Formats: sequence, structure tokens, C-alpha cells
Amino acid sequence: VLEEGKGEHHHQGVPMKPVPGTALEVVETEFFLHLLMRLLAALLAADPKTSSLRIALIEPKPAARPAAGDPLDLRVSALSRASQQLLERTGAWPAVVLRGAAAYQRMVIWEERMDPAGPGALVFDAAELGEPDLGHIAENRAVQAALTERAVAAGVVLLRAGFTTLEAARDAIRVALADGREFRAGLVIGADGAESAVRTQAGIAVRGWDYEQRAVVAHLQPARAHEGDLLVAHPGR
Repeated sequence: VLEEGKGEHHHQGVPMKPVPGTALEVVETEFFLHLLMRLLAALLAADPKTSSLRIALIEPKPAARPAAGDPLDLRVSALSRASQQLLERTGAWPAVVLRGAAAYQRMVIWEERMDPAGPGALVFDAAELGEPDLGHIAENRAVQAALTERAVAAGVVLLRAGFTTLEAARDAIRVALADGREFRAGLVIGADGAESAVRTQAGIAVRGWDYEQRAVVAHLQPARAHEGDLLVAHPGR
């Protein structure tokens, strides 16, 4: 949320007041934090109660919409119906569907040493909830690109640069970018991943640990159609 004042410079027609700052580096972020950043920007810009705010999305390398003939990316996510409804509110959902989001009606979760059809498996079924599906499997970059497009269309300023400064002052938060531009904001939301530079700059402590698990991501061609089932096997200890 950028603050207007005298002596500003302008970016895409939005007045922003330059102020000094210190150093900060942003690392590549996980998908859901990227998604949260774009979703929040798009929702704030689309909601009549907050649409008057001047909102900027700082993203050095915004996701581009995949071309029609591009193969599906390996990075996909299961989006719940609640996530779908949020995307619909921003107007981003049609572009996600156009890219080939696949609905799933059942989710079965089990440990690899168990029988997926046995009593130890955890099963979620849309029919039991009276819903047409539990959600959709969607390509990450398609969701990111659609949300970015909708946010910009709703008036969000896209700043294609990384942080070099984040400093809290008495009357505002001072932000500087790697390309030399400097701004002041009433609110800064840091959604920059597990190694969050924004969190570090703000002095917020965190503790973490290694799950000691690794995963292989691949495209598979099943012998039979999955018939709306999402199967998730967890490795045993």
C-alpha cells in the first residue's frame, strides 16, 4: 500500500514518494507464498472496500501465461473449492480452467506400507459433501500468471525488481528496490518464502527442521483413467 506525497516520482501513473533505506535480498519463493502474494493483491484491488488503496506487487520475474502449445509444467497443485471461489472473485479462474485444470472428486491418502483400499486409508469424497468435486489440479505457473494479470487489470502496480531495503519508520515503512527506486508504504506484506528476507529484516525469529524426506516429480501416463481420484501415498518411517 503506497503512500502519496509531494516530491514524488511516478510509475505507471501512480504517485510514490521516494525515501532512503538499507539492504535486503529476496530469494526465490515457494508457490503458495507466490500465490498468496498475487491473490491478496488481486482481491484487495477487486474489492470495492479496498479498491481505492494504491497497491504494488513487487515481483522481479512475474510468471508468464503458458502458450497454448506448451507442455504442462511439472509443478502443479491441488486447489480446493474454497481456493477456486477466491480465484473466481478476482476473475482469474477462467484462465486457469482454460489451461486444463482437472477436477477431482475423491482423495485417498495412505502410507506406502498400507493397502490404499484398506481401513487405514484416509478418504475424502465430494459426494458425501454434496459437492460436484473436491477441487482441481492446476498448473502453478498458470495460476500465478492469471492472478498477476487480474491484479494489474484491477489497478495493481507491478514492480519488476527485488528488494534492497525494508525499514520501519515512525510514520511509514521504507522500501527500496534493486533498480534504485524508493517508496514509503503504510503496509508491507512479505510473502517471500521459507528463507524470507522480509521476515529477517523485520527481526522476526523462526525455528525449523529438516523432514529428511525427498520427492520425485514426474508426468505419468496411467494404464487406466483415474476417474476423478487423487491418490496420495506417504512414505513410512
